[in-house]
Amino acid sequence: VRSINSSSSSGFSTLNGLLFRHKFDLPGRTFSLHAEVSVNERERSSGLLSSGPGQSTLASQRGDNTSGSTELSARLVYTEPVTVSSQLLFEIVSSFNKSNADTRTFGYDTVRAVTDRLDSALSNSYENRYWSQRAGVSYQLRTSRLRLTGGLSVNVATLSGDRTFPTPQSTSK
Repeated sequence: VRSINSSSSSGFSTLNGLLFRHKFDLPGRTFSLHAEVSVNERERSSGLLSSGPGQSTLASQRGDNTSGSTELSARLVYTEPVTVSSQLLFEIVSSFNKSNADTRTFGYDTVRAVTDRLDSALSNSYENRYWSQRAGVSYQLRTSRLRLTGGLSVNVATLSGDRTFPTPQSTSK
């Protein structure tokens, strides 16, 4: 058996962030906002040709795959002094991620002798979304020898997805 595989891919990633901090006149009282945007895109093409004894074609496939994701996140933090060596920290974090993938695999069409018959068993198209929000409060005690932090937070998250090919299907958790 003789096989020939080929593959090429390209893509990009970018991450951009913004940070704003403000220190109030009262020592230990601060406010900060950190926001980020991340984008990733990727394209891939592949091919496979496999032949057996006497050079008869056993498998001939080509595939195209595109995928990407976008994530947005923000974090707000406020600190309030309780004593000279302790403070309360209030935090809210929110993030949203959307990603998608589209894979198409084509097999050999024996009638036309070309590799363009869509193979739905090896192809799919899917998009998912993940939304997360967290809020919390913590207490921090600092001494020359010790830093002690304790807190409580609540997290709510939602995951949903849609497959559009080969058959439509949705999910949500």
